[in-house]
Amino acid sequence: MKNISRAAAEAKGIVAVDGCPMQCARRTLEKAGFNVNESLVVTRDCNVPKSFILENAAAITNVADAIVTRVKKIETGQAAGNNDGGGGTETN
Repeated sequence: MKNISRAAAEAKGIVAVDGCPMQCARRTLEKAGFNVNESLVVTRDCNVPKSFILENAAAITNVADAIVTRVKKIETGQAAGNNDGGGGTETN
């Protein structure tokens, strides 16, 4: 956990990727004190059913494209939760 926390603290921004509207990843990151710059709920934002088959290349591509879009928002300073101060966030 130390390596993950250190990487998150030193990164430019965090994209939380959740499988459903409960947003456990986002809430866990925020509870740990990290600023989530962008969030993606796969079932809502990518129209991928929660029990989708991993072999569905179109669904995987759709999710990957959505993540890339959010990372680019962070890189260009257009993220919804942009903190402009650096630190405390991660882009992966």
